[in-house]
Amino acid sequence: MTIRLGLQIPNFSYGTGVEQLFPTVIAQAREAEAAGFDAVFVMDHFYQLPLLGSPDQPMLEAYTTLGALATATERINLGALVTGNTYRNPALLAKIITTLDVVSAGRAILGIGTGWFELEHEQLGFEFGTFTDRFHRLEEALQIIVPMIKGERPTFSGTWYHVREAMAEPRFRAHIPLLIGGRGKRRRSRWPPGTSITSISSRGSTSCPTKSPSCSGVAKKSAATRPHWKPVR
Repeated sequence: MTIRLGLQIPNFSYGTGVEQLFPTVIAQAREAEAAGFDAVFVMDHFYQLPLLGSPDQPMLEAYTTLGALATATERINLGALVTGNTYRNPALLAKIITTLDVVSAGRAILGIGTGWFELEHEQLGFEFGTFTDRFHRLEEALQIIVPMIKGERPTFSGTWYHVREAMAEPRFRAHIPLLIGGRGKRRRSRWPPGTSITSISSRGSTSCPTKSPSCSGVAKKSAATRPHWKPVR
């Protein structure tokens, strides 16, 4: 079994001032690449998470950041761990991820989940609803996103989303890796056949401390840990 290592950047509070904030992010991504990590991930949040800091701490928008990191790195894969489905129309997200794949020359990973941070939804005007609502929205979204990133032109009419012959061109690859974030029982009946899907949870994840002089030690340590990307199909 091949173990793949991903580094998640959990915050942007470096104490450097805004001028050096993104150069520090670039340095982390390049160091992870040099250390042998397979992927670097950012969080798809607009506010910092309660366990990591106050809501007003620096937080960069995920896909703008990933697009910029694509031009500053060469080998490492790039993704959001995970994208909040409630924050973007699924057809728009399909376009964003295929664009990132083109910009990065085939290094995009789509991580996606239901969305859970209620404060962001309340203050920024995103509909939150119940967990059941968000779960069904994700199921519908995948029926649009997956065909689009595979080059198909889906027509779909659901409770939450509607598209007609939606396209996402150009595409760099025929398939983009898809990670489904969450816990509990999996429902896969509506996911298109042949889709490469992986489920993930926070258990067993590894992060590199902000002030760490090197990520190399983390890479060596992580190689012996239990992988937290578990194939679904």
